[in-house]
Amino acid sequence: MTKIFTKLKKYFYFTVDDTQLFVERAKKGDQKSVTKLFNKFKPILYSKIKNTTLVNLSKEEMEDEVLIFLGRIFTKELSKFDEGKASFGSWLTHCFNNHIISINRRKRRVYTIGTPRTCNQRIKRAMKRLNKKIDKKFFI
Repeated sequence: MTKIFTKLKKYFYFTVDDTQLFVERAKKGDQKSVTKLFNKFKPILYSKIKNTTLVNLSKEEMEDEVLIFLGRIFTKELSKFDEGKASFGSWLTHCFNNHIISINRRKRRVYTIGTPRTCNQRIKRAMKRLNKKIDKKFFI
């Protein structure tokens, strides 16, 4: 019996046919194939997120994002993969690029608060509107 994959350094190398075989088995629910694909693509996606994120993420956050993405792909999205359109690796990296874009959008939204001056102005305007509503409701 021949080995289907070999481990060199931290990456697993498959032939294209082996990858297609593992994907077909994973679609049918074979946990070992999912594990092999997971072990192959986890370090690749981790190096990709290190090089392409615009926001500052810690190592733990990067690992979490890779694990969240791979978990979602192998549980929900794997049925959407079409062998006729692209190889599994290119489809997975394309989906991961979209995931990185959403991470950058999500993280940027959190950090854009504004300057203290504009925040104070917003608070003052909100307080004025609130006072007007209270005055109209109780004193008219």
